[in-house]
Amino acid sequence: MKRILLALTLILIISPAIAEETLRESEKRLIEAFEFLTENYLYEINSESLVDRLIVQMTSDLDRNTRFMVPSKSERHLDRLHNEDNVYVMSQIVGEDLLYSRVTLFGAGTAKQLANDIFEFSMLLNKQEKKIEGFILDLRHNSGGWLDEAVEMTNMFINRGLILEERGRHGEVTQSEYANFRMVVSKQIPIIILIDGDTASAAEIVASALKDHNRATLLGVKSYGKATVQEHQNFKNGSTLWVTSQKYYTKSGVEIHKKGLAPNVVFNPTDTIITFSPSDSQVKKAIDLLMSDR
Repeated sequence: MKRILLALTLILIISPAIAEETLRESEKRLIEAFEFLTENYLYEINSESLVDRLIVQMTSDLDRNTRFMVPSKSERHLDRLHNEDNVYVMSQIVGEDLLYSRVTLFGAGTAKQLANDIFEFSMLLNKQEKKIEGFILDLRHNSGGWLDEAVEMTNMFINRGLILEERGRHGEVTQSEYANFRMVVSKQIPIIILIDGDTASAAEIVASALKDHNRATLLGVKSYGKATVQEHQNFKNGSTLWVTSQKYYTKSGVEIHKKGLAPNVVFNPTDTIITFSPSDSQVKKAIDLLMSDR
């Protein structure tokens, strides 16, 4: 019965226009229908499965990011985002003194992983009496992840100013994220961010913020365009409900949802397979741009 009441809470969330009196009647009707069905149906009914199907049905006609995950799928999804042992950042020196970092997902600890890589490769170059002269941040094929990780990563490149605004159902600002003077990468180091049609959500937050602050050049093609924020509810049986609750807007006030983020430099790669390496045509282009600016 608790699961039914939680399902009814979802109705309240996704049906704001329903009057309170009507909602109470809807709750009562749904509970009565559930009880009548489970008590009188000829064959035994798995009530857990029935409730899961009910929630799936309630969310099926909403946006694609409002969704219900059964325990097995939810566990895999949350482990992918929560497990700090997962490696989300892979870095290497390209050319003689350019740092290339590929970020695959914004899971727990992603910003910290990138900060550690920057520090380690800075120390490595220092031993050779060199320093990082340019930075390539590869956000291609990055579908996003935790918003907090995107904000923390953005903080590594800018010292102050607005990163993004979150707005609610009626366009009201519900949250504003600002840089907090924790910059890791010197303003003297030029940055190129690689994007593609699969760069989305948290990855677009980083790319748009650094673009708006004139801190990075975006190289590639228009990004995916997913600028909504989801909240999630974990249930005791291991299932999870994700609900789209807000949209985010860039520093310049632009809504990129379903529109995408335009690059500063358009580049359509010719590679059959993206290798995420110095031989990758888009990485090569980024290296050429950084070298030509010296």
